Amino acid sequence: MAFSGGIDLSKLKPAATSDVPPVTVANFVAAVTEKNLPTLVEISKVVPVLLEFYSDNFDETLEAAVRNRAGQAFLGRVDASAEPRVAAAFGSTTTPSLFAVIAGKPVPVFDGKLASAQIESVLDQLIAGAKAQGVTGRLVEGEAPQELPPLPKPLAEALALVDDGKVDEALALLTKLKAENPKDSATSALFAQVSLMKRTMDLPHEEILESQPTNFDEAITLADVLAAIGDFESAFNLLLSLYVQVTPEQKEIIKARLLESFEIAGTSNEHVKAARAKLATLLY
Repeated sequence: MAFSGGIDLSKLKPAATSDVPPVTVANFVAAVTEKNLPTLVEISKVVPVLLEFYSDNFDETLEAAVRNRAGQAFLGRVDASAEPRVAAAFGSTTTPSLFAVIAGKPVPVFDGKLASAQIESVLDQLIAGAKAQGVTGRLVEGEAPQELPPLPKPLAEALALVDDGKVDEALALLTKLKAENPKDSATSALFAQVSLMKRTMDLPHEEILESQPTNFDEAITLADVLAAIGDFESAFNLLLSLYVQVTPEQKEIIKARLLESFEIAGTSNEHVKAARAKLATLLY
């Protein structure tokens, strides 16, 4: 599928197919924020996710078309002015614009407003392209998953600082909390997330994702950006392949970045399990 400002989905490398049970979501359409973006990345492993970046009004025709697909696709709406870091992560510089996420990988689709007939064609080709990647699942609407228990007050304060754009202050607070309680998993995970955010928030994500690294620093930066958009599999593969080619000092940097990304992705993530096992063979 190729549109102005987009790329051809057929060029994506096919993934292994697997039977994926239906996944329950509260709604086939959701507002996207920096906080819930990782959830959408997980949904993209079940069905293709279409992201609509808008300024004033979103496209109701697009929503109707997604709902008519009865769980074969998911629509995320991004208010570009309210979520500038999400827009930057995908390289969205104009509104309206459309991106897709398939199996955790971002795909530019279209800049501008689509006509109704184009919307149907885009969805048809997105679903077909996703199936070629082994993304053959289905969503069903139902009760939203039970909310997680509230964070401890110090971590909630750190998140509030991040929401206010005070990333340096949040990182300073989390550094202090981590030093006081280094074995606390929630603190370690949030520290890792904010550290990654600090390193990537001002980077030209789209330019970096399209580049071919020519040195160690560029490769490490690309791995950071891949992790920042939720493509942990590609980030892990890049770092692990780099590990066997570099100096002992650089190996320590790679190990630290991997362990940090393991914290962010979570121990139950299948890509974390595979990468951790590979790292262990390289270390020992």
